[in-house]
Amino acid sequence: MVTNFLNYYKYQSTLRELVESRFIVVGLDIKHSIEGSVNLGIPLSQTENTQEILNRVKAADEQIRSVEVFAISGADGNRLFGTDAEGIGKKVPESWVNGAESKDSNTWQFDEPEAFGVGIALINSFNKRIGGIVVRYSRAYQQTKIEAMFQSLARTVLIVFGIACVLAFIGVYVFFRPISTTFSRMTASLSSLLSNEEPVLNAANAETPEEKHYAAFQEKTHKVLAVLREAEEQGLTDAKETEPPVL
Repeated sequence: MVTNFLNYYKYQSTLRELVESRFIVVGLDIKHSIEGSVNLGIPLSQTENTQEILNRVKAADEQIRSVEVFAISGADGNRLFGTDAEGIGKKVPESWVNGAESKDSNTWQFDEPEAFGVGIALINSFNKRIGGIVVRYSRAYQQTKIEAMFQSLARTVLIVFGIACVLAFIGVYVFFRPISTTFSRMTASLSSLLSNEEPVLNAANAETPEEKHYAAFQEKTHKVLAVLREAEEQGLTDAKETEPPVL
């Protein structure tokens, strides 16, 4: 079961990496188109067809929530193009600027309450980071896949647990059945012995080591009880013989 849950978390991590890679590829296609224009000397804010490219990319994939292009200006970043018209011209989060300016990688990832996002840095021919592209995509696809995987693992765990319980029950039953049978025979034999009847269990029909030990004990007990009964009967007889005659 532990292995199944480890596989679940591994699946969750791998799925996210695959989806991220897919949208990074989408962003890289946009990056190559924009950087091609920038390297020809066209300012980022005036690159042709950028808005049209973003709209086309979003329309082609229902999982994409928005695609945005921003320029770095000092410590700030301003949206130049985007599929969300209301956001154009507004500042972008500081984390986007930090991601675009990071020397460690040309891409970065981030989380939002209702979406995941990937960013790709825009770099001109002088190797200067001039802005970035951000693709935000819905969590729904991953959550649906992860929930389906979790339900499948849960069913598997329940089935395995159920089989283990049945096998455990059978094992206990098989293991304790001889003990239970032996105990029942010993109890019945003791009851018959105390009732002055022929014992059910004796040395001849004892099968297990426990029954054989009990049969030997029972035989000794039977002899002791016989002596006690004989002594009791003898005592009653003597008492009658010594009673004074009735006048």
